[in-house]
Amino acid sequence: MRYDSKSSSANTDPVTLPRVYRGAGMRLVSVTGGKGGVGKSSIAVNLAIALSRLGGRVMLLDGDLGLANADQMLGVHAPATLWDVMRGHVDLPSAILDTPHGISLLPAASGRQEMAELDSAARVDLIRGVRDAGQRFDYVVVDTAAGIGETAVTLAGAGDIILAVATPDPTSVRDAFSIMKILSQNQKVERISLVANMVGSRQEGLALFKQISSVTGRFLPLSLGLAGHVVRDPSIQRAIMERRPLLAAYPGSPASKQIQDIATHIITSQRDPGGAASSGRMLR
Repeated sequence: MRYDSKSSSANTDPVTLPRVYRGAGMRLVSVTGGKGGVGKSSIAVNLAIALSRLGGRVMLLDGDLGLANADQMLGVHAPATLWDVMRGHVDLPSAILDTPHGISLLPAASGRQEMAELDSAARVDLIRGVRDAGQRFDYVVVDTAAGIGETAVTLAGAGDIILAVATPDPTSVRDAFSIMKILSQNQKVERISLVANMVGSRQEGLALFKQISSVTGRFLPLSLGLAGHVVRDPSIQRAIMERRPLLAAYPGSPASKQIQDIATHIITSQRDPGGAASSGRMLR
């Protein structure tokens, strides 16, 4: 299905907001999705940049600890990674890297099985360290690994705001429900927001949300919200091949504007005392 410009006309205007509200402290935004191939990493990287452009101080954590790729998507080289932190070569704050895109990056290692299979104590230490180091930021965006491994689920469940990325692919719908079920039952998550990705139009994104929410509403004690939609856009793959973030390479593309809208949704929800992103664990 081709991109429907009429159905998405509300998302084509530039986003303009005052500087992010700083009174609520650091918020950890977990981006999960169950299966791989749903565009989760692209959403996480570009969402971090979009939050920064709205005035936020933002750090991106590459939570795919054993198969990291955020540094490539940002076009940067990481002198130190979480692998070096775990081995005691550097402390965690020293591994945080400034990027040319207005955000900081806490990079992970690639090809390190030990990092992909952290034990319970190491996972707790990692989350504590990230929260401690993240106190100088307004948002820490976590790109979790694909699948339902314990490290991926723990990082997803640690979020103050949890975004689940899903596409209209039936396997993605099934896996999105599976990760929501696990987060609800094992991590006691109460609220998740869906990002409908790779859809043909706003209407298709709404239909995907209704499809998933009808199941979660029947079977899970979970409130499912809709953070926004992102259309299928060839600019996304071009940006990945160029090792540039979409918002930097193609800022006027439909997908860029819709990711900016999702960032706006997160910030405006936080600024509203009664909003979905108002405080603490209830963000889920």
